[in-house]
Amino acid sequence: MAAFMLNAVLVLGDFLETRWALLPAQVSLELAGLLVLAIVLRRWGRGLGGALSWLLALTLLLLILLRLADIVVPWSFGRNFNLAVDLKYLPFFIGLLHTSLSTGLFIALAAGALLVLLAGLVLLRWMIGAWANVPKALPAFAVVALLAVLAYSVTPSRYDLGRFPVAGAVAEVAWRNALYVMDAKGFTHRYRAQIDEAQALLPRTPDLAGLKGRNVLLVFIESYGAITLTDPGLSGILNPVRARFEEQVRQAGYHVRSGLLNSPITGGGSWMAHATMTTGVRVDAQPLYDVLLSRASPTLGRYLKERGYRTIVAVPRIQQPWPESAFFSFDTVLNDAAFAYAGMRFSWESVPDQFVLEKVHEREIASARQPLFIQYVLSSSHLPFDSAPPLIEDASTLGDGSVYNTLGFEEFPPPAQVFDNQRGYAATTRYVLDALGNYLSRRLADDSLIIVLGDHQPPLTIAAASRNKAVPVHVLSRDPALLEPFRRAGYAEGMAPPGTVTDTGMETFLAWFLENYSSRPVAVASDHGR
Repeated sequence: MAAFMLNAVLVLGDFLETRWALLPAQVSLELAGLLVLAIVLRRWGRGLGGALSWLLALTLLLLILLRLADIVVPWSFGRNFNLAVDLKYLPFFIGLLHTSLSTGLFIALAAGALLVLLAGLVLLRWMIGAWANVPKALPAFAVVALLAVLAYSVTPSRYDLGRFPVAGAVAEVAWRNALYVMDAKGFTHRYRAQIDEAQALLPRTPDLAGLKGRNVLLVFIESYGAITLTDPGLSGILNPVRARFEEQVRQAGYHVRSGLLNSPITGGGSWMAHATMTTGVRVDAQPLYDVLLSRASPTLGRYLKERGYRTIVAVPRIQQPWPESAFFSFDTVLNDAAFAYAGMRFSWESVPDQFVLEKVHEREIASARQPLFIQYVLSSSHLPFDSAPPLIEDASTLGDGSVYNTLGFEEFPPPAQVFDNQRGYAATTRYVLDALGNYLSRRLADDSLIIVLGDHQPPLTIAAASRNKAVPVHVLSRDPALLEPFRRAGYAEGMAPPGTVTDTGMETFLAWFLENYSSRPVAVASDHGR
């Protein structure tokens, strides 16, 4: 029984993909390794008992947790698990649960998790102890192998287990994460080659004359994904919001077109999407992002800065200096301190997006003496989607934001499963679109080129299950000529993209943009899709 249970745990497959993964239809190479270790130690006159058994149990527990994370993270965030990076986010995730759940429920969950870990450690210790008796372990291993072969023979072929009924999933995850660490530390050159290959496609001297010296506003909406188009519940709420947005901006003289781009990530890691969009490199892993920032790479900000633009980034959630801004060629960083916000905080302790839009306008746009490139990182629609700020019709009255302390607002307490808060997600996304429509129609009076897009699909169970990384892209300007490149690229008129999936990634945007807004042809190797 101990051998069977241990084998089942070590060969655990992607049970989120298929329930067949719960069937121990393979023989664990790690289990065979334990048997070999027991035989070797017996020859030396020692066994697997005592302190060694507890050490092995703890090691196996950590490796099994690593395997579980390797199954869950790709489903939730659309990227591989990376121990060196994701371990840094553990305090953030715990803090998120603490703020999203009642104190009693949080304590109960924490205590339950601790008890499960302790029970798992004791159970693994018992399983390993069973291997101390080699004469009994050998026939037990043979029985487990026979059962695995039988299970392998009845597993449907669509669930690919490989050519042979053996698996080393736990060891493979450990080795892959060791490689991630070596990549991030520069011991290999894989990421550097990937960066060089992507940026070799970028033109070196685009004149960007097609922009006519107009402001360029790049607006990232947190967690604004294609799930808002494909899920009936969400689209039923947000399609009328988009229709209202379109009518509002058209009355203010704007033309609008919409398309789709694939984000490199889903559910989180917004900064990687921002970097992908503005560098032409598909950044889908934190080590790649770290290596990218160590290079002297061309960025959208640098190209525009070289053409006389003042470059600004609005990142109200950043509460400390952000030296990375130099890499992206931003002249000014508007972080939390720069906004001097005095009101209450909303979902994810965020400053209301309407306040951010208004203060950037007052501080930068209203008094600009040169063309501006502004990258906005809006955050009101961030997980846990538990509160939506009220919309203020006249944003010029917001002052320092203290007015929010006296206004009512919508609350959406997350359910026990925080990734199922669809009501809160719909409400916060509706607020962001309404705030942006209000700003563009009532405050912005020039012919700016405005590019609005999601950074990634939201961290919702329904979005993860869709396996779709597309995000809506809306482009607006009062000058229809500025939108002509997007029309030629297949962007549909209005706020509805021409479809719900795309093969075109964010990493294609920069090369396409530089080529299509330059007055002379420039050589690039890819076209921008729909």
